[in-house]
Amino acid sequence: MSMDVILAIVLIMHLVGVMIPAMVEKTVRAVVGKEVVLPCSAELTTGSIQFLTVNWKYKETLVIRYRNVFLKGSAPMKERSQFNLQEITKGNFSLILSDPQLSDEGYYSCEFDKHKTTVELQVFQVKVSPSGFLLAGETLSLKLESSSNTKLVPVMWLDPQSTQVMNTVSRILTDNGRSLQIKDLRVQDNGIWKCSIDTMTIPFSVTVIGVVDEPDSRTQQLAAINATVSFSFLLNIDLNQAKTLGVGDIYTNLSWKSKEHDTYQEISNFKITDQDPVWQERMRAVRVLTNTESQLVMALELSKVQFKDAGWYRYQVQFNRGHLEKTFHLMVMTVSADPPEPISKGAEVTLRCELSTPLPKGAVLCWDRVNGTKEESHQTETKHVLEVKARIAGLWQCSLKQGSSVKMCIDYKLEEAAEWKTHLLIGAGVGGGAVLLLLVGLCVFVCTARKRRRQRAQKMALARQHLLDKKTCQCSHLRKNGYFET
Repeated sequence: MSMDVILAIVLIMHLVGVMIPAMVEKTVRAVVGKEVVLPCSAELTTGSIQFLTVNWKYKETLVIRYRNVFLKGSAPMKERSQFNLQEITKGNFSLILSDPQLSDEGYYSCEFDKHKTTVELQVFQVKVSPSGFLLAGETLSLKLESSSNTKLVPVMWLDPQSTQVMNTVSRILTDNGRSLQIKDLRVQDNGIWKCSIDTMTIPFSVTVIGVVDEPDSRTQQLAAINATVSFSFLLNIDLNQAKTLGVGDIYTNLSWKSKEHDTYQEISNFKITDQDPVWQERMRAVRVLTNTESQLVMALELSKVQFKDAGWYRYQVQFNRGHLEKTFHLMVMTVSADPPEPISKGAEVTLRCELSTPLPKGAVLCWDRVNGTKEESHQTETKHVLEVKARIAGLWQCSLKQGSSVKMCIDYKLEEAAEWKTHLLIGAGVGGGAVLLLLVGLCVFVCTARKRRRQRAQKMALARQHLLDKKTCQCSHLRKNGYFET
């Protein structure tokens, strides 16, 4: 066929008002629930639209038809299919499919006049399991689903930092990259993830509730007796967000144990509310606050720390599907002297420094006299108690060192007894002894005198009794001889 004949045919078609179609085979990818457009267009001549019939079919079943009016077919997606009325007169017969489902996948045909355009629809969705919010430390499974044979389509997963996920121990890719298992979820995994399929990207949200890692957060603290210590940590949500996520009631639980291998003992357990987010008992307080970044602040405060307060504190935040926890270790150091009085010249005092827990690895406990000599420095690498004999008054310092850094130090001022006080004490002792001897002698004298008086009184009484008895005997003798008879 010559070029002239072809041009003649085209001219005749234009004169009789027949359109010149553009037929292109295409593949369209869609996400479940997100509206998609299946393209179909043609170049129209003037007035040809009123004679035009356009049919969209799905597997040879009519979806929708246009012939000046619209007619719905019997295909399953007929009620979710439509044309753009404003675009039809421009030759745009694209099919708008709302809320696409996996079952909508397959081949669609756009037919008009004697021409046909075929479009393949591939529908994908990312299944997240479990659904809803997750807690840090849990495992999340992601799976790209599609009912069509799309195994060869390249798939790539991107985390909230837009970093491509690679196959590791904690992030396991299977099924040609279509399945991803994320173990031991972190707060950093909270946010918008993406699944990239060739040129299409499916964004989806993953909500992970967890403890925010702060650069200056400390899980281990050293404290001296009567000091105030506070531990705190942040959750990446606030109470309002928690209600929106449907986490249910939130409780906090505080437990304590004195030794690492002991069993925790509950100290407090209370529900977090907007009205009264504080629990307090004696010198311990648990506070729940919200900072400027809409994060829950869980704080534990210990006032006037005593040696018995040392140990491990476990702070749990309990949700309806599990709990988050943070553990803090409080180590208490104390110093003392035996005897605690000022040291006299030539006397000796035992200085004692004690740590509430065995020494950390690589740590050293030291006693030093400030500005003293090397001979006055003592240390131990194995024991948590260090005792030294001090004969010189001054400022002594007990310190816990680890490597080149001093973790904690406590000063103890060893007072020197004044000379006049020593003399006074000796004089007081001698005077007290003399007074005591005087009192003892006086008591002996008084007791002896009283004893002698008692003895003399007894002798006089016996003499009087003897005389009386003698007189009585004489009178009886005279009467018997008749001297008194008349």
